Amino acid sequence: MLSESDRAALARYTLAAQTGKTPTDHETLVGVVSAVDDTEGETQRLLGLPGADEVTAEDLRAALQLVPTERHWVDTAERDLLAALMDRLGTWDAVGEALGQRGDTVRFRYRRLGGEKIWPSGRPTKRRGAAAAE
Repeated sequence: MLSESDRAALARYTLAAQTGKTPTDHETLVGVVSAVDDTEGETQRLLGLPGADEVTAEDLRAALQLVPTERHWVDTAERDLLAALMDRLGTWDAVGEALGQRGDTVRFRYRRLGGEKIWPSGRPTKRRGAAAAE
């Protein structure tokens, strides 16, 4: 959990704080990452934000505390997007093909992300005895 003092310190990396708004955790994390990635410092300075040379170890420690919440948000978004694509395409093979992956790989990923919905067309067909061989 991020302390209020850490949250206030990290707010300086966001445009929201410049306009008097309270930045979301996502905006805050993106702001710190953008500062770290802007090694030249040009983009950040044009926006009136701190550059890479101003990011402290304490800022990085605090920003890393936001990652688990953001990871959960991204995982949930990925799960929901996969389900929506499955609703539209109908089979895991079609979803896999659309994403340049194998259908089973995508289906396993969906399950690992907590997806529980089962689509009738997404189930492998069951083979029974000699009738399946014909």
